[in-house]
Amino acid sequence: MVAGKVSRPVVGLWSLVVGGLGLCEVFSFGTPAAQAQTVQPPRVQFDAPYSIAVRELPLPPSPTLGHEKLVESRLDISSLVVAGNERDVTQFVFQVQSMQRTMIVQDYLPRSARDTSVAGNVSVNEGREDSTNFGLDITGNYQNLTGAAAHLGQGQKENASRKFERLPALETVVASGTVFRGTGAYFKLHTTDRQLLEGATTVSVIWKVPANWRADYLHVRCLAEGRVRGQNAQRVGQRDFLVPLYVAGDVQAQQTAFEFARAEANLRITARQNIEELTNRPQLPFGRGLAPLFVGDNDPQVPHDWLERILYLPSLSNVPGKLPAVVRTAANDYVTARQELAAYSGWQQATQQAAKPPVSNQVQPLAGR
Repeated sequence: MVAGKVSRPVVGLWSLVVGGLGLCEVFSFGTPAAQAQTVQPPRVQFDAPYSIAVRELPLPPSPTLGHEKLVESRLDISSLVVAGNERDVTQFVFQVQSMQRTMIVQDYLPRSARDTSVAGNVSVNEGREDSTNFGLDITGNYQNLTGAAAHLGQGQKENASRKFERLPALETVVASGTVFRGTGAYFKLHTTDRQLLEGATTVSVIWKVPANWRADYLHVRCLAEGRVRGQNAQRVGQRDFLVPLYVAGDVQAQQTAFEFARAEANLRITARQNIEELTNRPQLPFGRGLAPLFVGDNDPQVPHDWLERILYLPSLSNVPGKLPAVVRTAANDYVTARQELAAYSGWQQATQQAAKPPVSNQVQPLAGR
């Protein structure tokens, strides 16, 4: 009885010690993991204006620009690093495109540029030394009484050196050019020791448009790439914008551009507010061949990328009929606003002739508006 009473507290004490040791082991192994979780890749958010007032530029004397004019759009893109380290952001890629390909890039800024962090030239010293040696050594001992030694050697040494200055190596700061057969432009901005990317960046594009052009819109895509030390580069931010343009001082074109911006923003907000109804609708428990009672991801009449199709395919004007009523109304308002804005671009869709099959995205000049 006594032995049994004594063994219980001893076992309990031993369990406490073991538990304490185990707790120490958990904390000792958990500390590096917790430290590893603190290192995270950067995350970047972008912003762009709702609309841009463009200015007309004087035409250079050229017979090819008789029925065209030049307009300049200056776009301010803001970037904010909301997580991670700013120096882990490696590059930004901005792409500006005329969605309906009704505007042609004439010029753009910033142009491709390269820079270096080295001030002045780099001094280089090169030296060379050649040496040749040949030797023979004979030593003889006879009964520790006599000794003989003979040595024969030959050596040659040559030194050569030169000193000169070299231009420092350059690294790309900005890379820019055209895309989509000249209907868009891209800008790549790289992080360097002297340049960090967070903040506002201005890109300017000069467009060649019809002479009666008054308004249009652009698709602006912003990408950010970054890395955490020891890892490969990855995408750390992306945002797409639709930005309407209008001639500064044209009140009617400005109002149409504002209506387009409001309709596009309302469609995005309405779709986001009804995302649960669009994607998480209940499905039938049985019957693979039965028609669904609710519209969901399995309904071919409402594709999963319906919003991207409506926003970024100008030729698409049919709104899925099985969308929720409020979303369908917002989508129809956006399509109407886009068509009204397109009427100010100086182009219109080509009329389909009976003798020829219809051709999508074919455009012809509009006589005037």
